[in-house]
Amino acid sequence: MSKNLIYSRTAIVAMLCLACWPVARWYVARASDGSDEPWGLAALAAALLFAPRTGWTEPLARGRLWLLCGLVAIYAASFVFVPPLGHALLFVTAIGIAVGRRGFPLAWWSLLVLSLPIIASLQFYLGYPLRLATTALCVPLLRLGGLHVTSEGTALHWAAETVIVDAPCSGIHMLWTGLFLAATLACWQRLDSHAAFRLLRRASFAVFVANVLRATALFCIESKVWPSPSWAHEGVGLVLFGVAALAIYAASISSTQPTAQEPVTP
Repeated sequence: MSKNLIYSRTAIVAMLCLACWPVARWYVARASDGSDEPWGLAALAAALLFAPRTGWTEPLARGRLWLLCGLVAIYAASFVFVPPLGHALLFVTAIGIAVGRRGFPLAWWSLLVLSLPIIASLQFYLGYPLRLATTALCVPLLRLGGLHVTSEGTALHWAAETVIVDAPCSGIHMLWTGLFLAATLACWQRLDSHAAFRLLRRASFAVFVANVLRATALFCIESKVWPSPSWAHEGVGLVLFGVAALAIYAASISSTQPTAQEPVTP
């Protein structure tokens, strides 16, 4: 067996999968126990779709091999006290380093991260802070509309009405979907890591703004300030996410446009 074949991307990825097989076992268990939404399967399918088609027999650069050795060492040393999600993040990072040909494939790696069962964890760690921020930003928007609203934690008070910004209003699901859309567009348009990071950042901001506007509108609906049909609650969320999705798409298009410092070469 030639040395090039041993150090090829195919061999390295196979060895990583063998070394980190507990991640696959945990992934299957989490995907089938109902503790998290199976949305990650869509991101996994997208990652497989956009996986490189060439270069698998090329040998990996020495610097990347040393970096992978370091990640595997961290994986092994932290196996007992780091939760499985942490090991899964190390694994997909190692896969990204092994597969990437020109720099780190941030957009493709983002799809791998989103393929993990992370929504429940995001809701646990980020849900309440996002709800607090959303509640705080709803107050000035509602006061601009003439409503003297006060906030207490994640509760909005007005007159005799109290509306709670609950877990679904944290925007975690909307954030996951927005990042999935951005990562998919970045892979489709073959954005480099800098452009992909910029797009993911803009997508996060667009989704957060859309969620604040959604919570503001839902307060008006729930407190009967706006007489609305029964489907308005879901309709507002769909419309505002649609606006955020259009903003993400527009940002992805602008990311592919050449700047004055980067002229198009014929």
